[in-house]
Amino acid sequence: MAMDLNAKAAYIRGMMKGMEFDPATQEGKIIVAMMDLLEEMADVVSEHDDALDQAFDELDAIDEDMDDLVDNIFGDDDEDEDEDEDDDGAFETSYEVTCPNCGTVNIVDEDTLMDSDKIVCAECGAAFDVEVLPDDAEMPADAEAESTDVTIE
Repeated sequence: MAMDLNAKAAYIRGMMKGMEFDPATQEGKIIVAMMDLLEEMADVVSEHDDALDQAFDELDAIDEDMDDLVDNIFGDDDEDEDEDEDDDGAFETSYEVTCPNCGTVNIVDEDTLMDSDKIVCAECGAAFDVEVLPDDAEMPADAEAESTDVTIE
């Protein structure tokens, strides 16, 4: 755009020189002054356009630097969290449950853990109960040997 303004101003200046234009008359003096003003305005617009382009380039560089900084500070945790996200945007909690029959660790979501009567092992097919205890609860010594471990992933 800015180059178009400069080119148009130069075209008009060329037309003035090519025709029998008398800059000594009162009308001629006004037209010459307007042409000078037009060329100055086209130059200022060109300078502003160049400065705006430079500002956009610098802003893009800052944006890329900020993205790199965020990645360095927070790592790629965002990608891992998105995989566990539900349709409504909430994060789904999953648990590791060890099968008492074969020892395979099964990953179970919170809904399955809370709503199911028994958990079925994906490896051996054995069904078993899981007792969910609060984090601060202690299990009795005799129950520790019989219960299945549930750990938050």
